[in-house]
Amino acid sequence: MESFEQRRDLDTVLNIDVRELGKVDGIVSTMKIGELNEFIDQQRAKGSDSINIMEVERHCRYAYPMATFILTLIGVSLSSRKVRGGTGLHIGIGITLCFSYIMFNRVFEEFAKSGSLPVWLAVWMPNIIFAIIAVYLYRKAPK
Repeated sequence: MESFEQRRDLDTVLNIDVRELGKVDGIVSTMKIGELNEFIDQQRAKGSDSINIMEVERHCRYAYPMATFILTLIGVSLSSRKVRGGTGLHIGIGITLCFSYIMFNRVFEEFAKSGSLPVWLAVWMPNIIFAIIAVYLYRKAPK
């Protein structure tokens, strides 16, 4: 036999933070690094499924400044060559390398978010690849 009772004041307390109610990408991108680290620890303790997305954001905050240095080194290496035909070929190579970096970066981020690769490796892989290209171009650049 089942019985139902009706009450006027019935309250439920849920262990949910306000930051957990929004879209994870938007919330995580606005946090400072200390807040992000604490939020990742809290979500890991709760067993959240979106840990990889948060880890990608954390690693990207360190990888993007390094990418700026690497792409600047590539640009300096390409622009230091003087050729009779003009600089059109070098500008084209530089633009192609920049667009390919962006493409590699987005592809590897998706690998990290899906869990196909470890997050740190997937986020840093484009930097590793293009650092090798930058060193090669720097060594070949005229001094």
